[in-house]
Formats: sequence, C-alpha cells, structure tokens
Amino acid sequence: TGVLVISAQISLVILRAIRNPEEVAIFRVASQTAQLCALGYTAAIMNISPRIATAHAAGDLPFMQRTARQGAFFATAFCLPSAAVLIFGGRPILSLMFGDSFVVGAGVMSILALGQVLNSAFGCGASLLNMTGHERDCTIALGGGRVLQIVGSFVLGPIWGATGAAIAGVIGVRGSITSLQRMAIS
Repeated sequence: TGVLVISAQISLVILRAIRNPEEVAIFRVASQTAQLCALGYTAAIMNISPRIATAHAAGDLPFMQRTARQGAFFATAFCLPSAAVLIFGGRPILSLMFGDSFVVGAGVMSILALGQVLNSAFGCGASLLNMTGHERDCTIALGGGRVLQIVGSFVLGPIWGATGAAIAGVIGVRGSITSLQRMAIS
C-alpha cells in the first residue's frame, strides 16, 4: 500500500521541485481526475483477492487463473468507457469542473487515463502474488516501477513538464506490470 501511495504522489513532488506552481496544479487536477478510471480496478481487486487466496489454499490453479482473467476483464470493461470520456471530453470536463485555465491539462489527463487502462488490463498480477504468499516479490516489482517513475520524472519533467511527469508515471506502471506478470507466471 505504501508503494501505491508513493506512486500517486511522487511525480507531483518531483514536478514541484523542477517546475512552476501553475503546472503542478494542472498536473494534480489531471492526475486526480484520471484516477476515476481506477475505480473498476479497485473493485475487481477487492472481489478477486479473497477468491484467489481460497483457490491457492485449495491448490486450484485453473480457478486462480480464471479469476485473475475475469478480474482484468471487469476492470478493463469499467476503465475503458471512463478513459474514453476523459480522453475525448477532457477539455470541456476540465473547463466545467476547474475552469478554463486547467484545460491545458487534458493531454496529461489522457496519458494518465491510458495508464489506468494498462493497469486495469494487466494489473491483476499484484493480487495473484499477494494472495499466494509472494508479497515481497510484489513489493519489489512495484518498487522497481516506482524507480522507473522517479528517474523518468527527473528526466522527462524538465523537458516536457506535466506531460513528461505523466509519461514517467505510465512508464512506471508499465514497468511494474511487466515485472508482476513475470513473477506471477513463474
């Protein structure tokens, strides 16, 4: 949980250190709004985690696999429409909710919404690892993704500002997902 809390805030903290407060505010609004896409993922993980633990205790690998696939399907099915609304309607949504000065964050919000789609589609590996006694491996994989995010934020933030921080966040998510999938398979 600590790794996920850090993930949500690290790009914001780094961006604040290297950019102006207005850009930080735009990033904050865009990232918080893009978090709406994660609701389906959160609901899916809350539902499948105890089922995976039960199947693991019973040694039912096919049920575990099926449950993880169903969780990913549900999370993605919920995330895609939310992401589409934010991607295609981002400018008017930001204008309506936060004012015209935040409309420039629509691109950042789109990048972060796409990152949420990736996480929804491939992120159930964390639940598989956590519910099967591999919490340490999961923490290492998520931590590795955060390292990618931190490095990416320092490299891309000065060049592209909030957009660079958003890209770094997605790179971190993708790095974590790749590691989690490899660990869950082995």
